[in-house]
Amino acid sequence: MPMHNPFWHGTPVPLKNFISRGEKAQTIVSRISTGQSTILSGSPRSGKTSLLHYLMTEENQTTLYEDANKLIFSYLDVSLWNDEYNRVQFWAEALKPIEEYAQADDANPQDETKLKIAKTFQTCQRENFGTFVLEKLFAQLKQSEKQLVLIIDEFDLVLQHPTLKSSIEFFGGMRSVASRSDRALVIIMTTNISSSQLTEKTQDFTRAGSPYFNFMDEVILGPLSTDKIDELLSKDDQYFTPEDRAFIKEIAGGHPYLLQVLASSLWTLYETQPETDFVNRRQQAEKDFYLKVNGTLDRIWRTWQEPSQQAFMSVALVQMEKLKRAFKRQGIDTDSISKHIPRLESELQFLKKYGFLTENKSVAGGWQVYPKIFLPFIIDKKLKLEYRKKLPPEIWKDLLTSNFYN
Repeated sequence: MPMHNPFWHGTPVPLKNFISRGEKAQTIVSRISTGQSTILSGSPRSGKTSLLHYLMTEENQTTLYEDANKLIFSYLDVSLWNDEYNRVQFWAEALKPIEEYAQADDANPQDETKLKIAKTFQTCQRENFGTFVLEKLFAQLKQSEKQLVLIIDEFDLVLQHPTLKSSIEFFGGMRSVASRSDRALVIIMTTNISSSQLTEKTQDFTRAGSPYFNFMDEVILGPLSTDKIDELLSKDDQYFTPEDRAFIKEIAGGHPYLLQVLASSLWTLYETQPETDFVNRRQQAEKDFYLKVNGTLDRIWRTWQEPSQQAFMSVALVQMEKLKRAFKRQGIDTDSISKHIPRLESELQFLKKYGFLTENKSVAGGWQVYPKIFLPFIIDKKLKLEYRKKLPPEIWKDLLTSNFYN
């Protein structure tokens, strides 16, 4: 009887399949408990939303938080906002759990503090959630020993929103309320870009010159550690050989989504093509994998600033011996690139933190691409545009074979 594929991808991972981020998760739990706001940054599909669900789901709260009864969670997904979505709608949606708390029938339905909160919430609605009445609302929430944990997923999409992307009222009001709420409001936002990029993209309309997000610290969700990768791959105890596991790690690196997709593809081939030999099965899995994740790789690439893209391409060029040989035959020198790499230190460290390069002193330049599935992406999507007139078509066809990185 066929088994269910144990590798989950495409939607937030269910709690039973969630691979804990350990220190990262505990850091955010601690910051929530002490009333501190956080930017959770990571590449697209790095597991940010899954981690948010882990932190806020009701069945986890009593385990994760000492004072779980004080916390009121509110979750907003920016990707669901339409072009007309505005600041008033934002606060109405964000504060909905407070309205429900104030109106809840509990053991003391005439609780005076709740009645005050309900009345102030109505005032907020009438006054379109002005900053002054919002601050009053959170002062009352503080008196009731409650704390709103406002989770905003994919916040960087606000920077593309036609209504909110340059709204001083929106950014400034959120910062003001969070900063002056005396820990009654904690904001956790996820972004596909770094906090420094977020600051840079909003500084042009910062009135006072002080960054909007300086009340928040950044937690970076980088690659899974080796033991967490092993934990993920251990979901299969039927098919994978040690060589299969090494192959998955090499091609997908430590990126959780890429790991899940490649492991899923290989597992499916074991189920559907049991007679195929190991090498051919892995080659087929790699081809299927690249087709599935090509769009995700492009999304990741577009979140990097140009200096980071240039640093990554420099490392990739040095790593691809077959490409270097092809260039050399055409009189194009790539040997000097490795000498240039050490001068890109800040960009290299950025890419390392987010899980796309790793240090390797045994290779020219001291760095290599991690995960390796990015190498055919670089050839196919980037280098061909720049060098298509310098190299014959058959060279590109040869470079995109399954053993491209040898």
